[in-house]
Amino acid sequence: MSRRLTLSVIAIVLASSGLVWYFYFVPKLVASGEKFDEFVYVRYGYELEQYRFEPKMRFTLWHSRGMRLRYELDWSTIERVIEERWLPRNRAIYIRLNIISHDSEGKRIRPTKIIYDFERGELYTQSNHMLWRLLFCREPHCGHYLTEEEFNSILSQLEKQ
Repeated sequence: MSRRLTLSVIAIVLASSGLVWYFYFVPKLVASGEKFDEFVYVRYGYELEQYRFEPKMRFTLWHSRGMRLRYELDWSTIERVIEERWLPRNRAIYIRLNIISHDSEGKRIRPTKIIYDFERGELYTQSNHMLWRLLFCREPHCGHYLTEEEFNSILSQLEKQ
């Protein structure tokens, strides 16, 4: 009887540990999109994920022929996805979202725009949040970030193609 009780306790501890591990380390999917190109027979898309118990998010770009680019942002959470749309011929994804930065100044909402051109392999971001850019920079290398006007110009060009 005591052996059965011991095995039951071990099973409960292992199951509980597995659940804790799952909910702590596996992010939840906030948004995703997927397309299929019949000409080259490839699937491609993106995922926006949020960790459940820590201020951390992940942006993943992928295609079925092996590409998987993961961009993680510590001290950042997704407040909401405002807009997601595929650009003409589904060659690029445009995402507009609000990211909450958790920094020494408190929580602040940072409007963010992202374009990824799957055809050319180019990523464009526009935000006052550091995102994946160099955190500490010194002149004359600072201030070369994509402006809103430049971002909108790229978006407009992709929409016309």
